[in-house]
Amino acid sequence: MRVVAVATREVAWPLDGRGAARGRGERCALLLEVRTATGALGLGEAAPLPGTSRDTLADAARAFAALAARVPFDVTRFATPGPAAVALAPEAALGEDAAMAPSVGATAPGEIAAAGTATGADAVSIAAAVAAEAPAARFAIEAALGAALAEERGVGLAELLAGVAGEPEVAHVVDDAGEARRAFEAGVRTLKVKVGPGDEVERIRAIAAAAPGVRLRLDANRCWPRDGVRARLAALAGLPIDFVEEPCPGAHELLGEPLPLPLPIALDESLAMADELPGETSLGEPDVPPAPAARGAHAPDEPDVPLARSERGPSDGGPDVPAVRGLAAVVLKPTLLGGLARCMELARRGVPAIASHALEGPIGTAACAELARAIGGRVAAGLGPHAALDAWSRAVPQLAEPARVRRAAAPGLGFGAVGMADFVVQDALSIERAARERGDAAAVITARATVSYADAARRARRSAPVPRAVVAHPSVETIEVVHAALEGGAPIALLHAKLPPAELARQREVVASARLPDGTAFVLFTSGSTGPARAVAIGRAAALAAAAAHAANLPWRDGDRWLCALSLAHAGGLAIAVRCLAARAPLVLLEPGDELPRALAEQRCTIASLVPSQLAALLEDPAWHPPPHLRAVLLGGAAAPPALLAAAAARGVPFLVTYGMTEALGQIATADPARAGDPTALPRLLSGVEVQGGTADAPARLRVRGPMLATCYVTPAPQVIAAARHVDHDAIAPDLGHVADAGHVEHDAIAPDLGHVDDAGHVEHDKIAPELTTGDLGHVDGDNHVHVAGRADDVIVSGGAKIHPAAIEAVVTTSPGVRAACAFAVADPRWGHVVGLAIAADPLSFDPPTAFAHWHAALPAHARPRELAVAPALPLSPTGKPDRRAAAQLPRTPVRY
Repeated sequence: MRVVAVATREVAWPLDGRGAARGRGERCALLLEVRTATGALGLGEAAPLPGTSRDTLADAARAFAALAARVPFDVTRFATPGPAAVALAPEAALGEDAAMAPSVGATAPGEIAAAGTATGADAVSIAAAVAAEAPAARFAIEAALGAALAEERGVGLAELLAGVAGEPEVAHVVDDAGEARRAFEAGVRTLKVKVGPGDEVERIRAIAAAAPGVRLRLDANRCWPRDGVRARLAALAGLPIDFVEEPCPGAHELLGEPLPLPLPIALDESLAMADELPGETSLGEPDVPPAPAARGAHAPDEPDVPLARSERGPSDGGPDVPAVRGLAAVVLKPTLLGGLARCMELARRGVPAIASHALEGPIGTAACAELARAIGGRVAAGLGPHAALDAWSRAVPQLAEPARVRRAAAPGLGFGAVGMADFVVQDALSIERAARERGDAAAVITARATVSYADAARRARRSAPVPRAVVAHPSVETIEVVHAALEGGAPIALLHAKLPPAELARQREVVASARLPDGTAFVLFTSGSTGPARAVAIGRAAALAAAAAHAANLPWRDGDRWLCALSLAHAGGLAIAVRCLAARAPLVLLEPGDELPRALAEQRCTIASLVPSQLAALLEDPAWHPPPHLRAVLLGGAAAPPALLAAAAARGVPFLVTYGMTEALGQIATADPARAGDPTALPRLLSGVEVQGGTADAPARLRVRGPMLATCYVTPAPQVIAAARHVDHDAIAPDLGHVADAGHVEHDAIAPDLGHVDDAGHVEHDKIAPELTTGDLGHVDGDNHVHVAGRADDVIVSGGAKIHPAAIEAVVTTSPGVRAACAFAVADPRWGHVVGLAIAADPLSFDPPTAFAHWHAALPAHARPRELAVAPALPLSPTGKPDRRAAAQLPRTPVRY
């Protein structure tokens, strides 16, 4: 087979955050198309999974470029089996300039990038040569070359992989008994249930009762605490469960423990994330048919040697004897593991193998379906329908029936004579698509006007093209510009309307001088509390993932309206605009001069995002009560005093405390909606988010992973960096906060440097994704609740003892008459620093001697406030967060205990 053209295209498949796609709103991928001299076409899809994959889309693009640079080239077979395989060395066959190949995007179907001709080799070796460090790209290249070769021979890709192929069952993901019953009635006999960190026994029992005789698999997605795994497995052992997938981080380490597990486990992410799996070599040696001595590099029309048929293989129904005690199955995801050949090699090790997807689009999922057929029918494939299927323009032919993977009528991947241009990508953030879907339905509502989706689309057309940076006012015009930027795919920076002129000019120059990463949708600035505010580049996919994570935790209802009373220049306000557009729900905009209580009541808002100062202002009116249609108030921007939460609970406010950050465009943890208005309900990690920290006794910086993380901090041009580093920080805007969402405790993550300029003068951005180390100290408990002890840069050191201001403020605000508190360090010649305190107090109910006695009893000596400022209200940032630096400037008097 002679490959004569290679082309790629970047796409973003939509997901709605349900089922297997829980917590994700979009799936970005690179599609690969190869065409042969005979007209055969092969498709592949590289879709690294954020937070899990070791590679990125950029890695895939480089691999595809290296492949395209060698067109035309010959592929003699899919793979030469076993150790006798002759590798196609990059330096020998592809040339030393492979890494410098031009962008594949310039190579359209039918064109040839004639940079030389590679010698004939097998598809697997070619993929390994050009994508050794890019597992997703290897999968795409193997699939595309294999599909083209299979099409030339008139067979499915599975037959090329294994000689013969089966039609295995499909496991469906269900959440409750009703879904289980419907799947069972459709003929499904294997069900998969996603389980959380809590007690799931009753839910699993109800699901099993609704579908008698089914095989159950549980998937914990690594959310169980490591030290509690055995107890949880033992509690589930009496139910009809085959195994639990990835019960905890480092699940593979459980297999090496001396005591047997109460319930078997399966490995999924561990297969890709662990550098070396204990026991992998004991899974059994691959059973590879010997290559005939006369073969070697055989002619293109010679039958392919089956890659993975085994005398005891899954398709033969041979003995199922796992070689590692406690290991029931391995879940094979070629995007994560590095291709079809690697998955087939693992499938020959004797442990039952489950072919599954990693939320790829239709092309990648079709290749996973062919892998399932090649592995055979011993266990059900993990290819049940998920939320993206309805949005794809073409269905996966192998999955047309709900209960089984079937052979497609067309060869290769089964799509027939279609190329990647036939796969239409829908975009949830397109205002034009929203106008087609919702037309005259309300998109934006103010006290003076209602703008329909059709009107919003027309306004967005008039606003295009949009400037790189805009000052964000609470207005329909700002929403209009955001819609236009999203429609045109142009990044937009939103600047706070209350910035001093000098800081506003600096931020404009930062944005104008920076080269933003591809895929950037928004640029937002951090607080600037520890230096010049930093620009954060947030990708379109991350914005959609943030919206989906919210929707998975607090599902939208018909008639929902979300009040936006926060600045659109910060994540709290912008996230509302993104969520409402993605969900086609009305956004109620609080404009200057509007009254918050009236907007909540008259506009029938069902959800609102507020900071503590806004909630406190509502409660100051004893006649105000939340309207009955208000079902959730996301509360954040700063830590809410316990007294405020208690007062809100007494008034019936359905608040949900959340935790988040600008770098995640909003919340990453939110209190359980079932406990709305409960002052003891802690924020719980949203689906798809992983956070690691310290312990309750030793809090440490929280490290965050998740698909909603921003791409990077944007490094400005060298001249801007030089200017910023000579700025008096006190002259820069006061702490603007990062109200990423109501309820998010938001600060600048780690207060990192301004960026890096190398010796050649090139600017390098500081990466955020795939993991962000925040400046917040805390820990995550066994139920995935986030406990924030305070900021690392706010810690007060007095006589060598470390004091968290948040702990002091929590005690002080329980004193009668204290509405809010802000603790800070005050220089002291003996102790280095002592605690200073500013409070907002009611002069009628605040009694200093009573308060001082309470602080003396509740706080250790080194943590007691020694100087006190009392004011009617604390100084706040424009976003409503207490301004610690301004509070420290208030006149103080000594506290005598």
